[in-house]
Amino acid sequence: MNECQRGLPRRKGRADVKVKQLAELMEIWKLVEKDPSITTITLDATGVQVAGKHIGATKDHKLPLDRPMQVSGERMAGSIKLFSPSAVARIKNTEVSLIINAGKRRAILQMSMAEKVRREKKVKTKKFRSKGLHNAIPFFKGCIAGGVMKPILTGIQFTKNKNGKIILEATDGETRCGRQILLMPLNASGQVVPAVDLEQALSLMDGAVSMEFRKTILIVSDGSTTVKLSTLSGKYPDTSRMRKEKYKHRIALKRSHLDTAVQAAILFDSDRLVTLSIKDKKAAWVVIGQETGAFRQPIGKVKLPDIEIMFDANWLEAGKHLGNDIVMHYTDAKSIVLFKGNKRSLWLSTIIR
Repeated sequence: MNECQRGLPRRKGRADVKVKQLAELMEIWKLVEKDPSITTITLDATGVQVAGKHIGATKDHKLPLDRPMQVSGERMAGSIKLFSPSAVARIKNTEVSLIINAGKRRAILQMSMAEKVRREKKVKTKKFRSKGLHNAIPFFKGCIAGGVMKPILTGIQFTKNKNGKIILEATDGETRCGRQILLMPLNASGQVVPAVDLEQALSLMDGAVSMEFRKTILIVSDGSTTVKLSTLSGKYPDTSRMRKEKYKHRIALKRSHLDTAVQAAILFDSDRLVTLSIKDKKAAWVVIGQETGAFRQPIGKVKLPDIEIMFDANWLEAGKHLGNDIVMHYTDAKSIVLFKGNKRSLWLSTIIR
């Protein structure tokens, strides 16, 4: 048994770190789910770093290491999970290994030499509370396309309006388009950021963040954790044809009724179609399955002409992020419909049969 295996390596660095702190450092490893090209994690005395083709991140924390090193991210993250979070870990590094002792357990990870952790230049924009942006992303994920050949349709576009506010927009390019305006300090000019990547990046942040576009990347930082995201290239579709502003009628809706109707469409109709029916001054969501049955969710009495407007239930999924009280604007059964709520706008195409 050599001295590394006996736990008596040549002493280069040694100190105590809480296992919980190591686990917090390894949170940036979650980014591998969005960028499989990330395979290793770099550690040095100042913190940790991961770097892939589309995503990169650093997290600051003093570590008892006398040199930069690279280890398998999967094994590092897995090893930390084997220790009790409340335990104190003693870290040692040798010429060839990173050793972690916590309690009576020990993990020895093979390492290779690396360059020191490289950090992005400090973001110049002011910090802001990212909760509003983070909460909006599920809504935009319901508006984008999935499994398409155009990556640009899987992102959120950031544009600054004349008042200096940021317009966030997402679309599948054909059937739906979502918008929200947020007050946030950002040098946006039409860049498109992958929705799922941005959501993951924000989940790693603690408190207020600052964001800045730099050529083809977006930097997101809370001062301790910094994530670098690649923006999407390609021509973003012109959504002005979908975003009608003038409508003849409007009806107040409840999210709970909408959610129930969508669930019923999944249960009863293989085509997953939901119809807003107004007849004899009574409104309801109606689902009619071809062979499996039907479902009706009453909305209430209205002073509107009779009409039936049909939607794809999958497109209505984004509607559950419009708050409890939703207003639907429409002209007829064939034109694009606008749903508004929670300071968000959702334009949807109807199904014509």
